[in-house]
Amino acid sequence: MYTTGREEKGLSFLLVFCLLQWVVDNISKIVNKFVEISEKKEGLKMKTYSCETHIDHALDMHVAETEQFPMMDFLSEEEKLSTTCSYCEQSATYVVSSK
Repeated sequence: MYTTGREEKGLSFLLVFCLLQWVVDNISKIVNKFVEISEKKEGLKMKTYSCETHIDHALDMHVAETEQFPMMDFLSEEEKLSTTCSYCEQSATYVVSSK
């Protein structure tokens, strides 16, 4: 089917108008979803177990993933027995977590 330039412009305008109308109708849903995801991310308390070899990497990854200051604690002797490093199979010495 052959269309004139004027008809093509009209169809393009109509398509853009419909898209903008959809965005306007759904913007609150979109914003609410982003807020919900952000709140979930902040609410999660990330814990990473690390050996002596990987503690620097664990701290760097925590900051990169959570954008929060990491807390580094020693594991108790009991926890060391059953906890392995998140990056290798060695026994973990530290736990890195959020505040």
